[in-house]
Amino acid sequence: MSDIIDEKPQNEKPMPAPPEDPIDPDRVAGAQERWTECPLKDCKRNPELLYADFYLRDIRTNRLMCSACAVKTEVGYIAREVVKASDDRFYTGNIGSDGILFGAMLVGSIVANALSLLIGFFYFAFLIGLAIGGGLAIQARRLSGKKVTRQTPYFGIGGIVIGALLTPTVWFFFRTGIFYISLSIAFNISTLACTIGMVMASWGVFMRRI
Repeated sequence: MSDIIDEKPQNEKPMPAPPEDPIDPDRVAGAQERWTECPLKDCKRNPELLYADFYLRDIRTNRLMCSACAVKTEVGYIAREVVKASDDRFYTGNIGSDGILFGAMLVGSIVANALSLLIGFFYFAFLIGLAIGGGLAIQARRLSGKKVTRQTPYFGIGGIVIGALLTPTVWFFFRTGIFYISLSIAFNISTLACTIGMVMASWGVFMRRI
């Protein structure tokens, strides 16, 4: 008769021992269920979370969650991986759509900050940033087909900041015909106020998923 083969993987990490002894058998059973079914690793790295007296279950999958897994929503507690999977259907963009948005905000930032330098009064520069930032963010999203990724807000803000840093160089080039790299935005209150206004007005638009 052939020997019975143990199908359990030899390299499977054993479940850590309870942090205290003796411990409630129900907590041990909960820890075993988390160890077996939880696709995340927070509780598996931390025995205190693994054996925590925390008996919330995901309202969609019914899996037992620790405090690091649970996300409170209006309809109840949902596991983090379930929330992420639900959000993924909104993130249909790619590097191309983010690149279009980045380019639009970069050009718009240069124009807005150039106007701020021309006016030279930081209060009006802030208002210019608010007006151009909010309107341009909406148009930039339309240009990208309203497709977003999880990184879209950072591409948008990055375009604004880099455009602001390039503004003194572009301004100097058009006035003198000489290409001279300058980062004088750090010392110019008008361009700084304009950039802050653009970021404030556009951040909410970038965060929209639809």
